[in-house]
Amino acid sequence: MRNTYLLFAIGLSGLLLSSCSSSSTMVTPRQSSAEPEVVSFAISKVGSAYRFGAAGPNRFDCSGFTWYVYSQKRKDIGRTTSCQSNAGRRISPSRAVPGDLIFFGKGRKMQHVGIVVSNENGNLRMVHASSSRGVIVESVSNSAYWSRRIKFAVRLDA
Repeated sequence: MRNTYLLFAIGLSGLLLSSCSSSSTMVTPRQSSAEPEVVSFAISKVGSAYRFGAAGPNRFDCSGFTWYVYSQKRKDIGRTTSCQSNAGRRISPSRAVPGDLIFFGKGRKMQHVGIVVSNENGNLRMVHASSSRGVIVESVSNSAYWSRRIKFAVRLDA
């Protein structure tokens, strides 16, 4: 009976959460100097499974992953992609630095969020929870899927 209520709650919360999908290639993680604790902790979760509505510690959806990483650093960014898109100052993806949040979608709808790992020489890389591969690090710039859907980055207040 308890599992039924849990499944109902997860299903209900699913109505409020954005989808998290991916279809490009994985790249090897590389450390960055800015926001080293956040980025290091996020990368330590690479290999964790994807589960819709999950927010850690071993399974995540996209906004659950970003929420979990920042909550471990005692920073409340909100639980949903929509809330997180308003958690700081919006900036151009070209100005994103490690630790910034990066948002994707179609039209006006936010559909996915990740954490910037690096942004060097036009190669923007993120760590995120992919619905098909779990938590991975990949290039946004080298992905036709992500580069078409990129919206903006968010710089979180200190």
